[in-house]
Amino acid sequence: MVVRFMLKSFITLVVDMPSRITLVRYSLFVAHIVTYSTVLGADPCSELAHAKSFSFGATVIAGKVVSGEKAFSQVLNLPDPAHCFKELMNRGNAEGKMYALVGLRESDPAQFKIEVGRLKGQRFTVVTLATEQKGVSETQWSEAVLKQIGDGVFRRAFELNKKYR
Repeated sequence: MVVRFMLKSFITLVVDMPSRITLVRYSLFVAHIVTYSTVLGADPCSELAHAKSFSFGATVIAGKVVSGEKAFSQVLNLPDPAHCFKELMNRGNAEGKMYALVGLRESDPAQFKIEVGRLKGQRFTVVTLATEQKGVSETQWSEAVLKQIGDGVFRRAFELNKKYR
């Protein structure tokens, strides 16, 4: 959203621009804003692609929530959250894919079934708990997490995140 607004503003400014020096200044300004907003996690889909753990509830390291729950909640605010969840199935880490499956289960059940079918043949671990002192302290095999998601274990978490978006 921020990036779209900035690009619209940039295009408007380019049309009305009196000199090339001003164009360079505005180009640098826009590049800075785009970079800065990405660093701050302005793109929740990218943040979920690199989630450190898959959990709903407070998983905190150094005073920061390290599960992707906050980014998951932000994805639900996007105009097309299902698009992000589908992208995560292609480029996300294991934890990001689990968040995507929770989202797809509720927003696109047909796609959910397809993606679960693809993952069932693979065996991998999913970090389900991370702490500051111990780092990764709990992992589960993908089969167990997929079963929990399929059984609707995380439906309540989805509803709560959707409610407060």
